[in-house]
Amino acid sequence: MRAAAGSARRSRPRHLDAIGELRVLDPGTVHETRQLTGLLPPADRPDPENVLNGIACDAAGDRLFVTGKRWPKLLRIRVVVR
Repeated sequence: MRAAAGSARRSRPRHLDAIGELRVLDPGTVHETRQLTGLLPPADRPDPENVLNGIACDAAGDRLFVTGKRWPKLLRIRVVVR
């Protein structure tokens, strides 16, 4: 897509590796976020578009998994509240 003559060029949005806490009683509202930057080494994802975008919860096993767009791994994480 070409920018119109004389218009300022928009920068690309910054991609972050973060998850948000969503509550069932308040759908669509993010209450807190957790930064997950650094989970996957840059060598494993050369394209900055390949961001974290998958979250799965196994409540019975008390486990939380994350992965990302074209990530070669599924990671099990533990969120620690301080």
